[in-house]
Amino acid sequence: MHVALVAGGSVYLAFAANPLTGYLAFATAAAYLLFYTPLKQITSICTFIGAFPGAMPPLLGWTAARGALAWEGLALFAIVLLWQFPHFFAIAWMYAEDYASGGIRMLPVVEKDGRSTTREILLYSISLVPVSIAPVILGMTGAVYFVGALLLSIAFFWFGMRLWRLKLAPSAPESKKTARELLQASVIYLPLLFALMMITAAFHS
Repeated sequence: MHVALVAGGSVYLAFAANPLTGYLAFATAAAYLLFYTPLKQITSICTFIGAFPGAMPPLLGWTAARGALAWEGLALFAIVLLWQFPHFFAIAWMYAEDYASGGIRMLPVVEKDGRSTTREILLYSISLVPVSIAPVILGMTGAVYFVGALLLSIAFFWFGMRLWRLKLAPSAPESKKTARELLQASVIYLPLLFALMMITAAFHS
C-alpha cells in the first residue's frame, strides 16, 4: 500500500508540474498494471506490451525537461524499446523452467524449441542498429557517437546471433550459457550507449 501511495503521489506531482508528463506517466502505470501484468499468465505477447511502459522513462524525462513531445525524445524511447526484447528474452531463456512453473507465458516457455525466440532477438537487435544512430540524424550528437553506437549495436547483434546459431532449445545447458552472455552484453550496451551519447552531445553542442 505504501508503494501505491508513493506511485500515486508521484503521478499527482507530475500532473501538477507538467500535465503532458503527468498524462504519459499515468498511461505508463495503467499499461503496466492493467495490461502487461495480467497478460503474463495468458500470452507471450505480454513481452511486447510490457516493452512500451518499460521504454517510457527517457521519454518522460524529455517531456519533463522540455514540456513537449519531440523526435529526439521518441528516438530515446525507441532505443530502449528495441533493446528490451533481446534483454528480456535472454532472461526468459535462462529461466524458462522457472517461468513455466510460475505460469508465466514467456516466449521460450510457449515455443520450447527456442526458434521463435532467437528470431525475435535477431529482429529487434538488428533494428536497433539504425535506430541507435537516430540521435546523429536528429542533430543531438555527432560523428564520434555515430561510430561508437554503430560498433556497440553490431556487437550486441553478434551476441544474439551466437544464440541463434546454436539451434538449441532453452533447456540445453550450452544455450543457457550463451543466453547469459547475451544478457551481460545487454546490461553493458545500454549504459555505454547513453554515456557515449551524453558525452559526445556535450562536445557537439
